[in-house]
Amino acid sequence: MKPGPKKGQRIDFRGVPGEMVSTPTDLEFSAVKRKESPYDPLLIQLSKAGPGHVLKFGDLKARTSVTVRAKKKGFRVSFAERDGVLFVRFDGSAEGDQQNTRKVKILEVLKTGPMSYLKVCNRLRDAGDTLIDGPLAELLLMQMLKAGQVVKQEGGAYGLSPVKK
Repeated sequence: MKPGPKKGQRIDFRGVPGEMVSTPTDLEFSAVKRKESPYDPLLIQLSKAGPGHVLKFGDLKARTSVTVRAKKKGFRVSFAERDGVLFVRFDGSAEGDQQNTRKVKILEVLKTGPMSYLKVCNRLRDAGDTLIDGPLAELLLMQMLKAGQVVKQEGGAYGLSPVKK
Protein backbone atom coordinates (compact mmCIF):
# COMPACT_ATOMS: atom_id res chain seq x y z
CA MET A 1 0.00 0.00 0.00
CA LYS A 2 1.36 3.41 -0.94
CA PRO A 3 1.99 5.71 1.95
CA GLY A 4 -0.03 8.90 1.72
CA PRO A 5 1.22 12.40 2.37
CA LYS A 6 2.33 13.13 5.88
CA LYS A 7 0.50 15.65 7.99
CA GLY A 8 1.16 19.15 6.77
CA GLN A 9 2.28 18.06 3.27
CA ARG A 10 0.30 18.91 0.15
CA ILE A 11 -0.43 16.38 -2.58
CA ASP A 12 1.20 17.18 -5.92
CA PHE A 13 -1.55 17.34 -8.57
CA ARG A 14 0.62 18.84 -11.29
CA GLY A 15 1.18 15.54 -13.09
CA VAL A 16 4.20 14.37 -15.04
CA PRO A 17 6.10 17.01 -17.03
CA GLY A 18 6.02 16.56 -20.82
CA GLU A 19 7.41 18.22 -23.90
CA MET A 20 6.39 18.64 -27.56
CA VAL A 21 8.32 16.53 -30.11
CA SER A 22 7.76 15.47 -33.73
CA THR A 23 6.09 12.06 -34.15
CA PRO A 24 8.51 9.13 -34.55
CA THR A 25 7.62 6.90 -37.52
CA ASP A 26 7.91 3.57 -35.68
CA LEU A 27 5.21 4.22 -33.04
CA GLU A 28 1.86 2.42 -32.99
CA PHE A 29 -0.91 4.44 -31.38
CA SER A 30 -4.00 2.90 -29.81
CA ALA A 31 -6.91 4.26 -27.82
CA VAL A 32 -6.81 1.18 -25.61
CA LYS A 33 -3.97 0.12 -23.34
CA ARG A 34 -2.09 -2.94 -24.61
CA LYS A 35 -2.99 -5.96 -22.56
CA GLU A 36 0.14 -7.90 -23.31
CA SER A 37 2.43 -8.76 -20.49
CA PRO A 38 6.21 -8.97 -20.75
CA TYR A 39 5.75 -12.64 -19.76
CA ASP A 40 3.61 -13.48 -22.83
CA PRO A 41 6.48 -13.75 -25.36
CA LEU A 42 8.49 -15.82 -22.88
CA LEU A 43 5.58 -18.22 -22.32
CA ILE A 44 5.01 -18.60 -26.07
CA GLN A 45 8.73 -19.23 -26.57
CA LEU A 46 8.66 -21.82 -23.77
CA SER A 47 5.65 -23.59 -25.29
CA LYS A 48 7.49 -23.95 -28.60
CA ALA A 49 10.83 -24.94 -27.04
CA GLY A 50 9.78 -28.47 -26.14
CA PRO A 51 10.83 -30.65 -23.20
CA GLY A 52 14.07 -29.95 -21.41
CA HIS A 53 13.64 -26.16 -21.42
CA VAL A 54 12.45 -23.95 -18.56
CA LEU A 55 12.10 -20.25 -17.85
CA LYS A 56 14.30 -18.85 -15.09
CA PHE A 57 13.36 -15.79 -13.03
CA GLY A 58 15.60 -14.19 -10.44
CA ASP A 59 12.66 -13.20 -8.24
CA LEU A 60 9.98 -15.45 -6.75
CA LYS A 61 7.42 -12.64 -7.12
CA ALA A 62 7.08 -13.52 -10.81
CA ARG A 63 5.11 -16.67 -9.91
CA THR A 64 1.74 -14.91 -9.58
CA SER A 65 2.04 -12.94 -12.81
CA VAL A 66 3.30 -15.96 -14.78
CA THR A 67 0.43 -18.07 -13.42
CA VAL A 68 -2.16 -15.48 -14.50
CA ARG A 69 -0.64 -14.99 -17.95
CA ALA A 70 -0.27 -18.74 -18.53
CA LYS A 71 -3.92 -19.26 -17.62
CA LYS A 72 -4.99 -16.51 -20.04
CA LYS A 73 -2.88 -18.09 -22.78
CA GLY A 74 -4.39 -21.51 -22.05
CA PHE A 75 -1.11 -23.05 -20.87
CA ARG A 76 -0.43 -25.36 -17.94
CA VAL A 77 2.80 -24.58 -16.14
CA SER A 78 4.54 -25.88 -13.04
CA PHE A 79 7.09 -24.20 -10.82
CA ALA A 80 10.28 -25.10 -8.97
CA GLU A 81 12.35 -22.96 -6.62
CA ARG A 82 16.01 -23.10 -5.67
CA ASP A 83 18.03 -20.47 -3.79
CA GLY A 84 15.49 -17.71 -4.43
CA VAL A 85 15.31 -18.47 -8.17
CA LEU A 86 12.02 -19.44 -9.83
CA PHE A 87 11.92 -22.01 -12.64
CA VAL A 88 8.84 -22.44 -14.85
CA ARG A 89 8.16 -25.59 -16.89
CA PHE A 90 5.58 -25.88 -19.69
CA ASP A 91 3.19 -28.80 -19.09
CA GLY A 92 0.93 -28.45 -22.14
CA SER A 93 -2.23 -26.61 -23.01
CA ALA A 94 -4.92 -26.34 -20.37
CA GLU A 95 -7.99 -27.70 -22.13
CA GLY A 96 -7.39 -28.61 -25.75
CA ASP A 97 -5.21 -31.67 -25.35
CA GLN A 98 -7.25 -33.22 -22.57
CA GLN A 99 -10.59 -32.67 -24.34
CA ASN A 100 -9.26 -34.07 -27.61
CA THR A 101 -7.91 -37.20 -25.94
CA ARG A 102 -11.20 -37.65 -24.12
CA LYS A 103 -13.09 -37.33 -27.40
CA VAL A 104 -10.86 -40.02 -28.94
CA LYS A 105 -11.54 -42.26 -25.93
CA ILE A 106 -15.29 -41.60 -26.26
CA LEU A 107 -15.15 -42.70 -29.90
CA GLU A 108 -13.34 -45.88 -28.85
CA VAL A 109 -15.97 -46.57 -26.18
CA LEU A 110 -18.82 -46.03 -28.65
CA LYS A 111 -17.34 -48.61 -31.04
CA THR A 112 -18.89 -51.30 -28.84
CA GLY A 113 -22.35 -49.88 -29.48
CA PRO A 114 -24.70 -47.01 -28.60
CA MET A 115 -24.95 -45.96 -24.96
CA SER A 116 -26.12 -43.12 -22.75
CA TYR A 117 -23.78 -40.38 -21.59
CA LEU A 118 -23.71 -41.90 -18.09
CA LYS A 119 -22.55 -45.26 -19.47
CA VAL A 120 -19.89 -43.44 -21.49
CA CYS A 121 -18.81 -41.65 -18.31
CA ASN A 122 -18.61 -44.91 -16.36
CA ARG A 123 -16.59 -46.62 -19.12
CA LEU A 124 -14.13 -43.70 -19.18
CA ARG A 125 -13.80 -43.90 -15.39
CA ASP A 126 -13.16 -47.63 -15.64
CA ALA A 127 -10.45 -46.85 -18.20
CA GLY A 128 -8.70 -44.58 -15.68
CA ASP A 129 -10.13 -41.06 -16.25
CA THR A 130 -11.02 -40.21 -12.66
CA LEU A 131 -11.81 -36.53 -13.32
CA ILE A 132 -14.71 -37.00 -15.74
CA ASP A 133 -18.28 -36.70 -14.52
CA GLY A 134 -21.72 -37.03 -16.14
CA PRO A 135 -22.23 -33.37 -17.15
CA LEU A 136 -18.75 -33.17 -18.70
CA ALA A 137 -19.32 -36.39 -20.65
CA GLU A 138 -22.64 -35.03 -21.91
CA LEU A 139 -21.00 -31.71 -22.88
CA LEU A 140 -18.29 -33.51 -24.85
CA LEU A 141 -20.88 -35.71 -26.57
CA MET A 142 -22.92 -32.63 -27.52
CA GLN A 143 -19.79 -31.02 -29.01
CA MET A 144 -19.10 -34.21 -30.93
CA LEU A 145 -22.75 -34.29 -32.06
CA LYS A 146 -22.43 -30.77 -33.48
CA ALA A 147 -19.20 -31.78 -35.23
CA GLY A 148 -20.94 -34.82 -36.75
CA GLN A 149 -18.76 -37.41 -35.02
CA VAL A 150 -21.65 -39.03 -33.11
CA VAL A 151 -25.42 -39.25 -33.52
CA LYS A 152 -28.11 -39.14 -30.87
CA GLN A 153 -30.54 -42.01 -31.11
CA GLU A 154 -33.97 -42.59 -29.64
CA GLY A 155 -33.95 -42.85 -25.88
CA GLY A 156 -31.00 -40.46 -25.54
CA ALA A 157 -28.30 -42.97 -26.46
CA TYR A 158 -25.29 -41.81 -28.44
CA GLY A 159 -23.69 -43.82 -31.20
CA LEU A 160 -20.97 -43.43 -33.80
CA SER A 161 -21.91 -41.39 -36.83
CA PRO A 162 -22.18 -43.46 -40.01
CA VAL A 163 -20.61 -40.54 -41.93
CA LYS A 164 -17.01 -39.83 -40.90
CA LYS A 165 -16.06 -36.13 -40.81
